[in-house]
Amino acid sequence: MVKKMRWLSAALVVLLLVSTLAACSGASDTEKAEEPNESSEATNNKTEGEREQQKTGPSWSWDTSPVTLDWYIDYDWAAYTWDAKNRMMNKLVTEKTGVTVNVITPAAGGSEKLNAMIAGGTLPDIVTLWWASPQFKLMVQGGLVYSINELSEKYAPELMTILPKSMIETHKFPDGNLYGIVSFFWAPEEMDPEKNYWETNAGILARQDIMDQLGITRNDFSTQEGAINALKKVKDSDIKYQGVKVEPMTFGAEGMDAVDLTLPAFFGVPMEDEQGNYIDQRLHPKYLEVVKFANRLYREGLVSKEVFTSQRQQIEEKIKSGSVFSFLGNVGDYQGPMYDLYKLDKKAKFVTVEPIRSNDGSDPVRIESGIGWNTTCVTKQSKHPDRAIRFLEFLYSEEGDLIQSYGIEGETYKVNADGTIELMPELLQLQLENPEEFDNKYGFGGFGWLVDYVRVQKRTKPVTETDKLKQDWYKDMSKIVYHTTLFEKLGPDPGTDASNKLTQIDEYWRKQVAQMMVAESEAECERIYNETIQQMNKMGMQDIIKIRNENFQKNKQAAGVKYAWPTYNE
Repeated sequence: MVKKMRWLSAALVVLLLVSTLAACSGASDTEKAEEPNESSEATNNKTEGEREQQKTGPSWSWDTSPVTLDWYIDYDWAAYTWDAKNRMMNKLVTEKTGVTVNVITPAAGGSEKLNAMIAGGTLPDIVTLWWASPQFKLMVQGGLVYSINELSEKYAPELMTILPKSMIETHKFPDGNLYGIVSFFWAPEEMDPEKNYWETNAGILARQDIMDQLGITRNDFSTQEGAINALKKVKDSDIKYQGVKVEPMTFGAEGMDAVDLTLPAFFGVPMEDEQGNYIDQRLHPKYLEVVKFANRLYREGLVSKEVFTSQRQQIEEKIKSGSVFSFLGNVGDYQGPMYDLYKLDKKAKFVTVEPIRSNDGSDPVRIESGIGWNTTCVTKQSKHPDRAIRFLEFLYSEEGDLIQSYGIEGETYKVNADGTIELMPELLQLQLENPEEFDNKYGFGGFGWLVDYVRVQKRTKPVTETDKLKQDWYKDMSKIVYHTTLFEKLGPDPGTDASNKLTQIDEYWRKQVAQMMVAESEAECERIYNETIQQMNKMGMQDIIKIRNENFQKNKQAAGVKYAWPTYNE
């Protein structure tokens, strides 16, 4: 969401550039892959018979001669120095594959660096970015990245067999090709009902110690009036923690997660109407109830005005200091300071409470597609496409994953009878007491760009008290999750007029919803909401909805269902 307008102009330039590059190249993936630069002189000097003879076992073991792969990761916080001399994980991976990774990241937020590399023809071997990033689609359309399936067929034949079929089907492009390996993809066919559960970050948490002190229960939050009364108890009690007055509630920075993520899920605001048409939740009548409730929390002094102008770090500091009773929003973004507080004071524990429901009493519904986070692709400017795709196969494989996450069985980790995995006690102690030293010495879990989270969830055993706390939260929050991918990939396509309209609409919405939440009265909040929806329609919102509904109907037709929203299927 940051710097959307700045990106837009860059994206249009990139679209023209990649179109030009595609026209100039005139070669298919297969043609491009036919003549890659060989990865090492050692491989070049071998006869064809010797090469074929060594092609046993996984592809990444066929050539382990030293090679450096440049890997761009499109996040400024992802800076990483590969240290195969001092960091055990890096050493093990390099020994297994011969690969050293040179990580490249942008200097600041946004994708300006990636745009510049695309425009300048300086893409590295591997690129990782959000799977729905406009730049990813533009690179594919411009012929700047290899298809994973064709590279796999030529160089890494096992790769496509270990990728989940649902990932391939979900993320393949209209030409039938898969262009990136997606991390944190939840493959339904791999889920074990005894070990896996769908996760969501949409939640509400409250301090158990203060609840006990004031006689507040989890169920008090199940209605809007109950939640308001519980928060008023905190406000009226003038309760303090370590000398600082405790605020009844906070949202995430600027409050957007509360009104765009969590409350719509709690109130069951639908994304499909009774005729089976797609709905933008913001335009549904129940969404007015969402913003009215958020505004009421503000007007009654239960959420401070500073929340709507605060940065994330400021909110985190409040939570960590113990001066907040409850949190409503994206739990994943703010769990860290909650753990920090709990480590310092075991009584100051955040627990899940009942979701706040809409006035019509409908059940909470949080749509989670499990469609993934980042995608990792091999560019056609790679000097070593063979080694790059084989390296990705290693990282995604179970063997590679275990080495990255835990190291060597019996030396750095053990496997329990139930299949869960634990670091050896001395490593776990170091990780807890000195995480920086642990990362520098071992580095396990520190380079997770090809994570299969279903696999992770199956093998993870909560060891620390904070691990157990997190598992309790997410298992409880999973009760409102409904899994479907039918609301994904609805468009509009990047670089189009409709995409331009949507960018402008979303920016306008963010400004207006902030005004709704701090309106001086309920009537004022409703007036701003109605005027905002009218303006969004003038800006072309109905054109966006039409595009999305057409794609939504195609998704449902392909799945053979009439409805996607769960309450219509009961």
